[in-house]
Amino acid sequence: WTAERLSSLILVPLTLWALWGATQVAGEGYEGAIAWLAQPVNAALVAALWLVSLWHMNMGMKVVVDDYIHR
Repeated sequence: WTAERLSSLILVPLTLWALWGATQVAGEGYEGAIAWLAQPVNAALVAALWLVSLWHMNMGMKVVVDDYIHR
């Protein structure tokens, strides 16, 4: 339970940052997006967003399976 809440709290600022980043890249095209992602801070935050999102999704799916799928 605590890990799910922690991952949710981590995802809030990461998601807001990703939305802000998407507005910065919008209209730049493929080259602009690659240049934005080539910056180390942006690359690290995108990686963190993906990893925490997958971790959060994994925990949520375990809860759904345990609670709602009967053998």
